[in-house]
Order: sequence, then C-alpha cells, then structure tokens
Amino acid sequence: MVGELTLTPWQQIAASSSGALLTSFFTTPFDVVKVRLQAQQKLRSAAVSCLLCVHKLCMCSVPSAQQGITGRYGSMGMFVNIARGEGPQTLWRGLSPTLLMAVPSTVIYYTVYDGILERSGYSKSDRTNHFLPALCGGSARTMAVVAVCPIEMVRTKMQAQTSSYGDLVWAVRRAVLADGLASLWRGFFPMLWRDVPFSAIYWTFYEAQKTRAIREGRTISTVEAFVGGATAGMMAAILTSPFDVVKTYWQVELGESSAAESRRLSLIQAMRNIVQVNGWRGLFVGMVPRVVKVTPACAVMISTYETGKAFFHQLNGQQYS
Repeated sequence: MVGELTLTPWQQIAASSSGALLTSFFTTPFDVVKVRLQAQQKLRSAAVSCLLCVHKLCMCSVPSAQQGITGRYGSMGMFVNIARGEGPQTLWRGLSPTLLMAVPSTVIYYTVYDGILERSGYSKSDRTNHFLPALCGGSARTMAVVAVCPIEMVRTKMQAQTSSYGDLVWAVRRAVLADGLASLWRGFFPMLWRDVPFSAIYWTFYEAQKTRAIREGRTISTVEAFVGGATAGMMAAILTSPFDVVKTYWQVELGESSAAESRRLSLIQAMRNIVQVNGWRGLFVGMVPRVVKVTPACAVMISTYETGKAFFHQLNGQQYS
C-alpha cells in the first residue's frame, strides 16, 4: 500500500475539506442554538444583581445584551423561537465565516496530524503507544486554533446576536482600537482548552479502533470510521463543554464595555463565577445541541477523510504501477 505521505498537498486538501464543507452547512443551526443558549445564560447572569435589566430599563448593561433577556429556553425551545421569531434563515447565521474557516482549519488539522503521526513512527510500530495520537492530535489542533480563532470569534458574535454586519464591523474596530490586534484572539485559551483535549480524546479513541482493524489484517471500513468518529466525538464534546461555555462568554463581549472586566479573569475564575451564579449545570449549558452537532460532524469528517485518502492512494497506485 502507498504510504500516507505520498498524497500530494492538493489531494490532502481535497480529502479533508470535502467533509468540512458538507458538515458546515448541515450543523450550523445546532451551533446557533448552542451559542444562543450560552449567551442567554450569560445575559441573565449579568442581570441577577439588577432587576431593572430584566425590564430593559437599565443603562448599566450593554444595550445589545438586553435583547432576548426576558425569555428562557431549552434547546428545542430556542430552536423554535429562533425559527419563528427571526425566520428559519437565522439558523444559518454565521455560515459565511464558518465556511471561510472550515477549509483552512480542517486542512491544517488533518494534514498536520497525519504528518506528525507518520513521522513519529506510530504507523510502523505495534501501535500500542496511545499517548502519541493524543499528542499529535493536540499539536495539530493547536495550530488550527491559532489560525482560525479570529474568524471563530466573529462567527460566535454573529450567532449570539441579531446585529447587522455594520454593527459587527464596528465591534471589531472598537476592540482593535482599544486592545490592538491581540483582541482578535479573544477567547483563545478557553478555545484551546476546549479543542486540544477534544482532539486528544478523539484521536486516542479512533486510533485504538483503527488498530484493531489493522491487527485483523484489514483496513478500517467507512462504516467503522463513521461510528468510531461519532462515538469519539460525542465523548469528547461532553467532557470539554465547560471550556466551550467560557469561550462563548468571552467572545460575545467583542467590542462591548464588559470585555475589560472579563480580561482580568483567568479561565478558572471565569468558570468559578459561572458555577456561583448558575450552579454546575451552568458549565454544561448548550451541551445538547453541541453534542448533536459534533457527533455527526466528526463521523462525516473522518469517514469522508479516510474514504478520500483511500481513493487517492488507489489512484496514485494505478498511475505509478
């Protein structure tokens, strides 16, 4: 069989990006619901000490934060409320930045992971070192987070509120003028804490399943890749949800006066504040739509990636045979 690294860069891009584009379109509504649930909790928490905020009479809070503060919805209720109140198209709000970051994020993530894992000698060994997939997955995800964090922040801001593109541009400009270009990486550390452990858990579990198939003298099937990706993605999504909540809390403050106060908080302090106001459940708000989004997304991504690689390996083998 042709080695993993014999794929050309364009073949790796094609294999990794096709699933990313597909999942971006179909899973964006779940992302919108998740962000709205997390933003809703944040707004209600901010209004706990001020009854006037609930009645939209207070000037101490961010004006944009007062929209939607009187309602409280679960996952399905939020989904229906958005579709009825703002139109079904709102469920795909933030799709443009999602598509914009889908290809570079996925290409960096998968190709870097494959490259590091191959150079580590894992595929030529007995594949018993389960630490290597975790390390390679975490390293690859770190590079992807650095590259797409600004786009992720813009997407989160778009999904959390119904503001116009002009308001969004103003928020970005205000943040950059106040804090420099570093403000575009707001939420970087909770995003890192969310995505790096996610990738470590995901690849450890998936490579273990792939190893079983190899020891049986066969390659992992598309169905196995789909099921394995879904299971690993679901487990990782549940365990890393608290970091996703903090990331949303910080990123929706883009261009708002409350951002200055949050900048002084560490990740642990931010999580402690959430627990104090909302209980431990507050760290897992939005988990259901996140799991519903991530589970099929991981399944489709890894199965299309493995299928794409197998296709190009076969194509290359025919060309050079």
